[in-house]
Amino acid sequence: MSMELKKVTISEIANHVHQLFGLRFETGGSLYNEPNGKTIVGPIVATPFYQALDGEVWLAEEGDRDALSKYCGPFPNASDYMCSFLDAELHVLENHRQYIVDNELAGRQDRAP
Repeated sequence: MSMELKKVTISEIANHVHQLFGLRFETGGSLYNEPNGKTIVGPIVATPFYQALDGEVWLAEEGDRDALSKYCGPFPNASDYMCSFLDAELHVLENHRQYIVDNELAGRQDRAP
């Protein structure tokens, strides 16, 4: 490919990416296709939202993951999205404090139980 053709190609790709970043939805979340072909915004499907905090799986039981599903969205704005991380952490700490003290903090020099 000539240098001029490379420049044109990169410019076209950048233009498409710019257009994609301009798309906005009324809510934030993961995109889902409904059976009728319509695309909707629904809950975020990512491990930290339903069973892992700080990258480690804490809640392996189905009931625990279900309890965290309310923090998955969709989110009406960026503030609610950002708050969901803290809300999920607080939920886990409130409902699983003894497990965390016994299993996560025991023997760790950097944290006090």
